[in-house]
Amino acid sequence: MLNTKPLYLLAACAMAAQSALAQDVTPLQFVTEYVDQFAAIERIRVDEEQALKNPNADMVSICVDSGDRYRRELGEQVARMRSLRIPPPSQDLPEKIADLYSRKLKLYQEVIAACSALKGRSAGDINPLEAMAAVAKYDARVDAVDRELFRSVSAVFWTLLQQRTETREHPSRLIITTTQKANLLRQIERDFGAALQDEQQTYLVNAGSVIHDYLKSHKASDEP
Repeated sequence: MLNTKPLYLLAACAMAAQSALAQDVTPLQFVTEYVDQFAAIERIRVDEEQALKNPNADMVSICVDSGDRYRRELGEQVARMRSLRIPPPSQDLPEKIADLYSRKLKLYQEVIAACSALKGRSAGDINPLEAMAAVAKYDARVDAVDRELFRSVSAVFWTLLQQRTETREHPSRLIITTTQKANLLRQIERDFGAALQDEQQTYLVNAGSVIHDYLKSHKASDEP
């Protein structure tokens, strides 16, 4: 039987289902998730970089395997970020970040397809330069998304601040306690490690570094 239910009702049902899956989280939980997700993507990048340093590396296989790791991780991150619901006025922030993740996911799906096409050819027909070219044409587009993700740092950190006018004499305090602040600082240091001290950081590491510096420059809610 033909379903004649108006489209607006179907859309409303879909929105209701998505809302039912949404999870109310505190700003601290949101920022913690944000940092974890950036660090997870950075770990994949570092592993790929290390694999490519092997003089006998199979560039096509590395491209497919790394691309698949990015695809799985980003797919989970999109779903997770869209499930988060944070207090106003920042309630739209998780969805905006998830949209950027989705753009990046689509790019890696294209990378996997390009490298898989090369992998399907006989070994003698594959030129390593072809694998490099297949990935290189996406590098700038991935970098552009990461740059936009980096630009979200200030808005993300702002969720941790007491909402009042900030002045040089009276900077805004954090809404988290000294213990929570220390735990978040340790998490960032653990997730990004020595990369926080690198002079040339990726956008995602730089985002972690900025939040780390912002935390250290603002007093916790219970600090004198």
